[in-house]
Amino acid sequence: MSFFFINLERPHKTVLTNSIFIYGDTKIFPGLLTDSHNGKSPFTQSSHKLKNGQCLTYKDIIYLTKTYIELFILIFVAFKHTSFYFCTMYYKQNTFIWKGALALLLLFSFHIEHMEAREKNITSSTKMEVPLYDEAPYKQHIVHKSFELVYNENTRLPDWVGYELTVEEVEGVTPRGKNFVQDPYVKGVQADNEDYRNSGWDRGHMAPAGDMKMDEQSMSESFYFSNICPQNRNLNGGDWKSLEEMIRDYARKFSKIYVVCGPIMGNNIYGRLGPHKVVIPDAFYKVLLIETKKGYETIGFVMKNEAGHKSLSSYVKTIDEIEEITGLDFFPLLPDNIENKVESEFNLSNWNL
Repeated sequence: MSFFFINLERPHKTVLTNSIFIYGDTKIFPGLLTDSHNGKSPFTQSSHKLKNGQCLTYKDIIYLTKTYIELFILIFVAFKHTSFYFCTMYYKQNTFIWKGALALLLLFSFHIEHMEAREKNITSSTKMEVPLYDEAPYKQHIVHKSFELVYNENTRLPDWVGYELTVEEVEGVTPRGKNFVQDPYVKGVQADNEDYRNSGWDRGHMAPAGDMKMDEQSMSESFYFSNICPQNRNLNGGDWKSLEEMIRDYARKFSKIYVVCGPIMGNNIYGRLGPHKVVIPDAFYKVLLIETKKGYETIGFVMKNEAGHKSLSSYVKTIDEIEEITGLDFFPLLPDNIENKVESEFNLSNWNL
């Protein structure tokens, strides 16, 4: 026999005995009921940005659904039983019906829990340069003064680095930094100079030092290893550098440009590097967004992590293609109709390529 005990002085403290669930500070079936009286808002700050300009969180929907389940159970108890202090859950003549109803509620609850586990890791921002990405325990979102990134402890690399580059920042005069150091905000293992020593691989910037000349803090933070990847020396000083210079030209021309870049692990054909086992990427990507008088324009680039020299146009991809490779959703704040159009195409003449 199972019983509800409802305390009128603390009505949110509902306990169903005989180990079905406990509602309040403790929960045995986490998908069914949650304690919404813990002083914290049930609504998450990380929300999925809808293309019509509104914000809707997956967790909000899940929370509200759970709340309705709670409400249904409490109303059911209130109307079905005459006492709020002590009442039996089952009537002998309706045992099968009530067991079936409870089983359906539990099944629905586990379905919600599965949805929550799948959707809760989708994260977005109010910044154009921040992509939608999947969170994980080994990933850390870090915001520095002039750029932000997601650091991946499994690879010892950033998954992506994003920033807005303005003409004022391009014209900065802060001297280039010299010291590569570990990021003090990274929790867990990260690379250091010993990993790269005599390795033959460059410490390649994702957010380049040349874009961080506005002040000393931005320059110093660009030399954190959270912003660095093992990069072919010829690529780092060649076509990758040429692409960085092209981006600065477009920041000057259009006042600002949004940049997201990072490594592509691929098949990890080069293995790992140094005592910290830093993954050596197969390739790198950059995606760009500008706003012209005619509207938004995007373009993407993928460069293999190898020596060689080609025209920049030979590396061009659509944003959709790079999203397929990386699993990221770039520029999610664009209105849906604009995003679908500009991310599925590019116009080389708009980029002088």
